[in-house]
Amino acid sequence: MSEGTSTSKKVSIPVGATGDGRFATDCAHREVNNRNEAYKDLPRTEPSAFAQLLMEKGFEHEANIFGLLEATHSVVRLPAMSVAELVKETEAAMRKGVSLILGGGLPTVSGRSGKPDILVRFDAPSRHAAWGYLPVDVKSHRGFDGKAKAKVWKIGSIASPFLDAAQEIESIGTPVLNDSLQLAHYWEMLEEVGWAPEVESIGGIFDVDGQLVWRSLDEPMWRHEHPGTGEAEKRSARQILDIEWNFRWTAVERMLEGAEPLTEPISHGNCPNCEWKNVCHDELDKAEHISLIAGVVKANVKALASIGVRTQSELAKLDVHSAVEYDKAHAAGVDLASYRRTAGDGADPSASVSTLTGRSKKALAYLEGAGYLAVGDLLALDGRLAGMRWFADVTRRIDSARVVLHPDGLPHIPRGAEATSVPRADIEIDVDMENSDAVYLWGTNTTIRDGVSAPSSVVAGYRPFHCLEAGHADEAEAFVAFWNWMHTVIADCQSKNLSVRFYCYTDAENTKMHEVAARWPLIPGMPTHEAIDEFCATEHWVDLKKNVEGLIWPTESLSLKKVAPLGGFTWRDEDAGGDNSILWYEIVVTTDDPIQRREMSEKLLRYNEDDVLATKFLREWMDDGLAGRGPVFRSVVELDELYA
Repeated sequence: MSEGTSTSKKVSIPVGATGDGRFATDCAHREVNNRNEAYKDLPRTEPSAFAQLLMEKGFEHEANIFGLLEATHSVVRLPAMSVAELVKETEAAMRKGVSLILGGGLPTVSGRSGKPDILVRFDAPSRHAAWGYLPVDVKSHRGFDGKAKAKVWKIGSIASPFLDAAQEIESIGTPVLNDSLQLAHYWEMLEEVGWAPEVESIGGIFDVDGQLVWRSLDEPMWRHEHPGTGEAEKRSARQILDIEWNFRWTAVERMLEGAEPLTEPISHGNCPNCEWKNVCHDELDKAEHISLIAGVVKANVKALASIGVRTQSELAKLDVHSAVEYDKAHAAGVDLASYRRTAGDGADPSASVSTLTGRSKKALAYLEGAGYLAVGDLLALDGRLAGMRWFADVTRRIDSARVVLHPDGLPHIPRGAEATSVPRADIEIDVDMENSDAVYLWGTNTTIRDGVSAPSSVVAGYRPFHCLEAGHADEAEAFVAFWNWMHTVIADCQSKNLSVRFYCYTDAENTKMHEVAARWPLIPGMPTHEAIDEFCATEHWVDLKKNVEGLIWPTESLSLKKVAPLGGFTWRDEDAGGDNSILWYEIVVTTDDPIQRREMSEKLLRYNEDDVLATKFLREWMDDGLAGRGPVFRSVVELDELYA
């Protein structure tokens, strides 16, 4: 160990430096920036009002959980005090064997710092006593993430927060990874100070619904890509924590020494809420970084960097025709790039490709079917591209770079695809939903096509179904009214032989229909999950995002706020956005000022009306472009001559 450092496992940590429970979550470059003296005076992005609201709601939820536990189990949260005093009081409580320690603190050990929200006693030996403590945190989101196949989990509650009293309940999804990494961080601290029980490591999260979701910290249940090697496999929370902890401290050390950096700014899903957002984006924009292209994710960035491709211009100049061949083979389960590498490593060009494929009949059949009979035939493919670990749709990434760099600023039709028209109807109704804790608004805008005689139930223009000021009583009533209205419109249109379609953007509306139906199954008129699925599978319901994904766009993402402005659409409110709409809704439901409540309700309705108008504008603009009316959307193949 070098002078001036302490060591945690395999990594050196600068003296006085610490990492908390968030250190190993999300973005590694964030942690490097946090410790870069050259960045200390750069202006950072202040937390948005929405982010502050989320933090406040998180604190409120934690206080509520603490209060319920205090009332139910006759325990008391530790009061505010200095860090040293809190650590001392927590240690005393653990030595007494207190059943629940709320708001405690642990000493900094091996560079780890942190305060688990709750320590739950578990009667198995630790180094100090016949009992130990399990870490539990409180989060204001659901305890499970994704749609992994349902399995049995140990679930506790306010009444039964102890592991041995947890019920076994089946649930879909996987415990949230970031939550589990924080719990693993606390487990490492408990283990080092001697208060982890001698059992398989485990921790729990009190989620937004007040259920305590326990999970093993040793069971591999998350697919994780090693940030250094790129090797991806299922790993446990403790394994991921160990890898990310060591990688990040090594990256910090490299930065402090002025050595070749291990991290770089990359545009990804966590950027919008990061204080370094604007700093990183300016660096990415200046560098013409490939992560600013829609669809280029972190793993793609690493693969392309392995062959020296980091900028949009470098990506656009790659051999797209070879990429097409490699992509086809990859989709068929054949690693054509690997065979190209072998062919270029001194293999006899006149030999049969069977000398490369060995016992793989599948690979041999594919190569011969694609016209690669001799080893030398493979040499016509680009060797540079073959040098990287292949991923799906590299061709699309190359073409996306070309579209981004093209001056016309228009979407293009993908290579090998035909222009697909946007589904149209006699009656066209654009739909957008707004939600916070509740789904409080279903907005619609109806367009009656020229020459169509609409039934009396169909009126052109904006119509909302909501539980805001002067609206329905609650989300259930608003949704049932919206659902019934849609089906009345369909029936009335069918009686006049008119076609009708409802257009949403993404499947968020489908998901929220199911959520409302699940929360209010006994409300009269509430559709079943089967009825919702059946309706969304009909020709009446159109997800416009799928049509958008069928084109290549010159944007950083495919959000409605990014693609609609390409054609000239603008929102009336400069601060329009999903996050701010949740903030406005919070004012509606909490303010005692009737004028403010009415103003915020009107602002939400105006924002929602703009969203449905944006959907209408976008689909009509796309339809014109694909049909040759107005700005024409051309095939990306036409850009090949610029890179010949």
